[in-house]
Amino acid sequence: MGARDLSRMDILTSQQPLLLYAPEHGAETIAATGHPADSPAPVPSQETIADLAQTYWEQEGRPEGKADEHWRRAEAALRGSAG
Repeated sequence: MGARDLSRMDILTSQQPLLLYAPEHGAETIAATGHPADSPAPVPSQETIADLAQTYWEQEGRPEGKADEHWRRAEAALRGSAG
C-alpha cells in the first residue's frame, strides 16, 4: 500500500468531515458530502432582473402589456432555467 493509498484510506475512515475549496465558486469552503452543482442557484437581485427585463422590452420595440412576460423571462434566464 503506497502513501497515496494510505491517504485515501485515512480520508475514508476519518470521523471529521472533509472540507474542499472550490475556487470556481468564489473559493468558498464546501463539505465533501455535496457538490456545488447540487446547491440551489443564487437568487438574482431585483435590480438585475429588472435590467434584463428592460433589455427584452427594448429589443421587442417597447410593447405595452408585456412587463410580466419580460420579468418572468429575465428571471428564468438569470436562474439558468429554460422557462
